[in-house]
Amino acid sequence: NTDREVPGDASAINGLTKRILVQKSNGDYLEDCYTELRDYIYQPDAILVGYNTQYDRTVITNNLLRAGLESPVWRNTMDVMQEQKPLLAGTGYDRIARIKLVKAVDIIFREKNHTTKDQLRKVFDLIVERCGIADSSAVYHTALYDAFCTMMILDQILKYRA
Repeated sequence: NTDREVPGDASAINGLTKRILVQKSNGDYLEDCYTELRDYIYQPDAILVGYNTQYDRTVITNNLLRAGLESPVWRNTMDVMQEQKPLLAGTGYDRIARIKLVKAVDIIFREKNHTTKDQLRKVFDLIVERCGIADSSAVYHTALYDAFCTMMILDQILKYRA
């Protein structure tokens, strides 16, 4: 939840508005969740995995500082965007520093593994159903679908390393 409006360009990408954020957060502000977030980040054996984690760490840190809260010390993180480079070998994208998640999925799954959008969507729907998550859609720039895509790429990275 935030007192500020979501900028129009960001809302056009992620579909979030101030009203949606209030609904999804049950009205809680970052300050209300700080202890839980801090405890999650500082688990000694936890590895925070994400796609373009530099961006996420910057956003979280800036918002914590803006709220007058302590900035986390980012220890165990894994940036799937950086780790996926061997999966992109031979495409030219392995030499690019920042690749959008949508493009990475296109290359790794559709071009290299011949996986269709419908096949990915079916896997997503199955996972969501088994986890009992309601009201979800396989759309890029939603937290759940982007997390799913990141997980799928991480799975490919781990298979590659094995």
